[in-house]
Amino acid sequence: MWAQQKLLSQASSTVCRLLVAVVERQMENLLTVIIQTSPLPLHPSTSLIEALFRSFDRVSGLKDCNIIILADGYDHDAKMETSSSMSDDDLKWSTRQVNRYHNDKVIDNNCAQIKRNNYKHGSTLSYESIQNYRRYLQHLHEMIRNRTPPFRSTNCGSILLIELNERFGSAKALEAVFSWFGGATSGKNALDSDDFYSITNSSAHSSKPKSTPYIMIGQHDNFFVRDVGYLSHLIRHMQRKENTSWLQCLHFPSTATLNYIQKIKRRYQLDLTSFSHEYISSSTPLTRGIFIPLVFWYGRTHIARWEYYTKQILVKYPLRRGDHLEEVWGTRQLHHLMELKRMENMKEFDELFRSVHATYGNYIFFEASQDNSMLDDNQHEVLYHLSGRKVRASAFSQSDIAHLTSPMSMPVERNCLQNRSSFNPHEGSFTTARRAMAVVPGLEVIDTSRFIGTPSSTLCDRNSQSFQSRFKQRCFHCGEKGHSFKFCAAFAKEDTCNKPELEVVDLT
Repeated sequence: MWAQQKLLSQASSTVCRLLVAVVERQMENLLTVIIQTSPLPLHPSTSLIEALFRSFDRVSGLKDCNIIILADGYDHDAKMETSSSMSDDDLKWSTRQVNRYHNDKVIDNNCAQIKRNNYKHGSTLSYESIQNYRRYLQHLHEMIRNRTPPFRSTNCGSILLIELNERFGSAKALEAVFSWFGGATSGKNALDSDDFYSITNSSAHSSKPKSTPYIMIGQHDNFFVRDVGYLSHLIRHMQRKENTSWLQCLHFPSTATLNYIQKIKRRYQLDLTSFSHEYISSSTPLTRGIFIPLVFWYGRTHIARWEYYTKQILVKYPLRRGDHLEEVWGTRQLHHLMELKRMENMKEFDELFRSVHATYGNYIFFEASQDNSMLDDNQHEVLYHLSGRKVRASAFSQSDIAHLTSPMSMPVERNCLQNRSSFNPHEGSFTTARRAMAVVPGLEVIDTSRFIGTPSSTLCDRNSQSFQSRFKQRCFHCGEKGHSFKFCAAFAKEDTCNKPELEVVDLT
């Protein structure tokens, strides 16, 4: 009997491995990847998107998919004068040494505000910025066409670059590309007009790729920093009939969403434990984890059902040029769920919360650690967001890593559990996020560290009131309104041993 059970177990394990292998070989028929890119200060450098594609190698089967790089355009009514006709202000902008940033506004030594490019929404770009963006796209086109590493797909995958000739904004650009695939979106099919052109990988088919049941959407500055061997497992789990009613969208953990249950307890006094779903894969190697419901619709890299976008996200609310889906959906979901907290009957609250959240269906997946623990202290980030608007192209050497050290002059290891678990957030804080910095070849973060912990009232006295009035949210460290973490006086006064360690994420 024991021998028969062992044989059955081995046979079952073999079948599961074969099923996973089949799914992974068919990734191009299951998952399409869309990466959005737009003008950035570091262009024409391709370092940021190169680092992103290198990070794709951490995700098993991802480069087997059809990957679309969706490049937004820019306003054609922006000033298109030649450099010889640029004003003195524009010339100062293009040559001035940037000394510090505050709320993405650029400030000079005299604390006078300088004209800035609106990179987030793609408008008011200078002539120089537009030319740099064009050169960036040309470099990208050549690298894809020549299959220059890391722009090499695997198996039956492909890489396609779509360049929009005018500014759509993140949400409208997605609407256009879904419509191009034949999705039932409310927007005009802009990609059937002359407003676009595309270039494919030279080794891939030249025809338009087919739509797939699932979509991964990400931005050019969100990197994978941990190996993901469970991508096919998650897709198989989403395919199950019993999960179609509640599981629409899956996010990967980032620094901002670690310890998410504790974070939501602190911020909104809402316990998500009973609404979470434990996951154990039926295949080998065994994958265990937990799905935790999100209360805010994030724009970070995620996997979703194709119809989730074509029948809900892109059609429920009118989208305007320049919109970001996180701005359209994030606060709506949060307010919708927070309204339920007024209910006194907990049983009714639980039922209604599940029902309301099912309309959004967005979860974050945490893989269990090696000891099968899913406690907050054992969670690890999979994604890292390095703001593309706060980095610049630079030469890179290994000494750059050695320079980023702990107070003991020892390199800070990636995902240092000791530092993470020993840090206790400030009692007034409503977040559990940790401080982290990435080291990316060819990029450097514009240095603002000397201002961290300095009260904003001491910076640029003549403008301090206007600075403070712009920041309307609460400080992540102390929880008070009116200043950000970088200008938190409480953080500056705290003992060094009580401050969060700076975690270095090495993407070399």
